[in-house]
Amino acid sequence: MDILNKKFLNILKIAIRGESYEEQEELTLEEWQYIMRLAEIHKVLPLIFEAVYKVPSLQPANAPFMGKIRPRVLRQVTLQMMKTNEFLTLNQQLQKLNVKPLVVKGIICRNMYPKPDYRLSGDEDVLIPVEQEEVC
Repeated sequence: MDILNKKFLNILKIAIRGESYEEQEELTLEEWQYIMRLAEIHKVLPLIFEAVYKVPSLQPANAPFMGKIRPRVLRQVTLQMMKTNEFLTLNQQLQKLNVKPLVVKGIICRNMYPKPDYRLSGDEDVLIPVEQEEVC
C-alpha cells in the first residue's frame, strides 16, 4: 500500500473517532486531491473533510480547492439526512402495519460514527419475514 493510501486510512481512523487530523508533514495540493478522491470513492468525504479542514497545508493557498469541496460535503450530508428521514418514516409505517423488519448494515452501522449522517450510504438493507411479505 503506498504512502498516500496509508495517510488516507490514518485520517479516516482519526475522523471516525471524531478527532481532528494534525499534520505531521505538509501535503501538496495533488496529494490532498488524491486523498479527497479516495474519500469520495469510499463515501466518507464528509468525515475526512471534517477532520482535515483546519490543517495548515490546506490554508490559505489551497482555499479554492477546499472551497470546491465544502459545497459537495454539505450536499452529501443534506442528502444523507433526507434519506435517513425517509427511511425512518418508512420504518414507522411498517411498524404501524405490524411488520417487523430487520434492519442491517447501513443505518445501523452509521450510528457507530460520531456524526452518523457524515457516513454516506446508497441504500438501506431491510429483511422482511416471509410471512409478512404480502403486507409490504
